[in-house]
Amino acid sequence: MYPHSILCYDARHEEPPIFAPLMTMQRRKDPLIAELVGIIETLNGYVRAQEGQKEELLAEIKRLKGLNQRPKISPSALGSPQKPNKQKNKKRAGSAKKKKTQNLIIHEEKIIKIKSVPSKARFKGYAPFVVQELIIKAKNTRYLLEKWQLPSGKNIQAKLPPQISGNHFGPQLRSYILHQCYHQGVTQPLLLEQMHEWGIDISKGGLNNILTVGQDAYHTEKEELLEVGLRDSNYIQTDDTGARHKGKNYYCTVITNPFFTYFRTSKRKNRINFLGLLSGGKDLFVVNDAAIQYLKNKGLARVTIQTLLDGHKKFQDTDAWERYLNYFKIPITEREKLILTEGVMYGSVAAKGLLTNTPIISDEAGQFNLFSHGLCWFHAERKIEALIPSNEQEIKDIDIVKQDFWNIYDKLVKYKIKPGKLLAKQIRNLFAVMCKHNVFAALKKVLASFLRKQEELLLVLKYPEIPLHNNLSERDIREYVKKRKISGSTRSEDGRMCRDSFASLKKTCKKLGLTFWKYLLDRESNSGQIRRLSELLKDALGGKDIYATMQAA
Repeated sequence: MYPHSILCYDARHEEPPIFAPLMTMQRRKDPLIAELVGIIETLNGYVRAQEGQKEELLAEIKRLKGLNQRPKISPSALGSPQKPNKQKNKKRAGSAKKKKTQNLIIHEEKIIKIKSVPSKARFKGYAPFVVQELIIKAKNTRYLLEKWQLPSGKNIQAKLPPQISGNHFGPQLRSYILHQCYHQGVTQPLLLEQMHEWGIDISKGGLNNILTVGQDAYHTEKEELLEVGLRDSNYIQTDDTGARHKGKNYYCTVITNPFFTYFRTSKRKNRINFLGLLSGGKDLFVVNDAAIQYLKNKGLARVTIQTLLDGHKKFQDTDAWERYLNYFKIPITEREKLILTEGVMYGSVAAKGLLTNTPIISDEAGQFNLFSHGLCWFHAERKIEALIPSNEQEIKDIDIVKQDFWNIYDKLVKYKIKPGKLLAKQIRNLFAVMCKHNVFAALKKVLASFLRKQEELLLVLKYPEIPLHNNLSERDIREYVKKRKISGSTRSEDGRMCRDSFASLKKTCKKLGLTFWKYLLDRESNSGQIRRLSELLKDALGGKDIYATMQAA
């Protein structure tokens, strides 16, 4: 059936006899056979992946049943280079002794005397010993407001101090409750129990009102952060995660950079939702040059664009936009309607002057691919890691590609420090060489995807200040994941908004060098010593020194 040279098989060869004819014909550059070999390699990778999952499941079953598991044997250290012995006297970083109480404010001094001093003893001063203590006790204050009656019969009454604001719970108590819930992650039942143990007479509804009701000032301050951040930042990073609300699956999106963090929870995580989020949660639809260009880039028919979007227009809400679309009797598909909506929302963001020169860094999620978009190199490398090689040659292929991949990454790091045209050209050439490697079929697909997204992966060559990974947004959104694991889901719209707002304000305070406790106490007491976070953010993004303001606050 086959020539003798094809059927001969050596046990030392990697390919079993059934693959030998195909491999020999592949070497003859037969495209059909090469495609079949690629399919076989892919299927072989799936089988190996399932085998790995099977082993993991069996190990998990043994663990749950308390059976003996496979022992973990560490690799032999023979032949590996020995690490030099650490100096015996060398201390670990951060272990140096320091005076712990030198910067403490002493509120009270107490002199401890010796009960019986021997005769002829001389007084030599005092040996200081500092003790830190926290005073926790309920303090109830009754305000007696003077009332007077004018000759006209009208009554006048003294006003409460501004920090009270008609609230039966003081600013420090309110700040503590907000801090415990939104900073420390304490659940409402535990917080209510703590209040009762400390002698605070508060009901379950009263506690919930402090946490969720009447927090419009915080919501407004949070929204101000987004507009300043989008307009003045050099770049933003974004990511999303699941967020339960009213017993249903919602999604929380984070927009962040080293100076601010903004969270928002919504029903969906598509591109329309992201564009609405960039608009501050307001459905505004604008027909302008940016919207027209977006629709052209998406391949929408010119006839449709000219008919529906003739001239510059503005629609204040979704209903007005829907009425406008229904006014024309032009048959358009749902996909065309979706692209049209994306286009006019894109135009609204551009009309505000947001993200004009601000790149967006994300993973490969399609909803974030807007404006100048850059990809995370760590997420891109996961595609290579996900491949399961089936022979030694495929292992070598993966190693070669990974070596090139991280070599390019290292050069991009150097480019960020010292940009130059010669280095940029070298990086592009190395990237092209990496994507043209003659490797097995599955890895070729990965390299082809890299080549298609070359401009997004190499966006740092245009904007050297942007990061090469999306780790910051993942770290920030971990705050939301932690809250979700502790408290589950929110049940009311007020609760959802407060979860978003206080998480945003907490993260932003930390990035601006301000403690969340001082911020809450300032806002609850109406003292006005700390400027609005959006103003501090604008100064920080503009390169101004804001730390003097922080220390004064």
